[in-house]
Amino acid sequence: MQKLILKISLFAAIFFVLPNSAEAWSKNFDMETVDTSIGVGTFGSTISSEHANSGNNSFKVPLLAGVENDGQHTFSLGGDLHEGDELWARVFIYVPIGFDWTAIPITKLLRIAPARADGTEWAYHSILATNKNNYGCGSETTFGFMVTGSENNSSQSPPPICQNRNTGDGGAYMTSGQWNSIELYIKVSAINGVIRAWHNGILRNEYFYPTIPSDGYIPWNRTTSWTQHHLLGWWNGGPSKNQDIYFDDLVLTNEVPASRDIESNPMIGANIIDIIAPNAPIGLVVI
Repeated sequence: MQKLILKISLFAAIFFVLPNSAEAWSKNFDMETVDTSIGVGTFGSTISSEHANSGNNSFKVPLLAGVENDGQHTFSLGGDLHEGDELWARVFIYVPIGFDWTAIPITKLLRIAPARADGTEWAYHSILATNKNNYGCGSETTFGFMVTGSENNSSQSPPPICQNRNTGDGGAYMTSGQWNSIELYIKVSAINGVIRAWHNGILRNEYFYPTIPSDGYIPWNRTTSWTQHHLLGWWNGGPSKNQDIYFDDLVLTNEVPASRDIESNPMIGANIIDIIAPNAPIGLVVI
């Protein structure tokens, strides 16, 4: 009888725990080998040993002068995200010396595509880089100023474009000749949405606006229309010249990371050691 009760108790524990545990996921892309799930191998992109944030290789993206939407590479999440869920997305970017950020009007670096309740596109949430003094951000002399974009919140005040946090060091620039870490956080909500963006572990942008429409969600792969989560993408005339850019160590997760910024916000972090985690807890799904 005691064995029967124990078996029933264990079954009940598994029944009630597994559904929630199974919803947790993390996706880590170290860019050491070709991984078609994020588009590596398309658009002429390659795995390259020229630069690496960790390991030996990175994801090299050749950009051709005047080619629109050049370098856009899609990726999928580990599952749909609904009201109250959270998403962290972190990637390292290497910008070679002499890289030209000139764009009309802005360069997309990391983008997440929410959907309406029927699955159609709603708007992008993005980390982007501007050219000189674009949108009044940055300076008249420096390129590659990191900003955020949230298209359906563009009329809000303040608009989710220029940084509004931690500006004491002059701002968040994609410094050439080195690796830059960018990270995007989204609290998925039509009421209490939050967007945060970090550059090299420093919080630059924080906005409290809706991140999905009413009854909307963030799909694991793409909306039923044409939008999809992606790295890079150069519209409106394309790059000014032939040039390359490199990506490494992309991490996507809906699990609260262990690291914190100086304001105690959970984040994946800018240090590669931050993604070397201990043994996964029971029930955690790593994709």
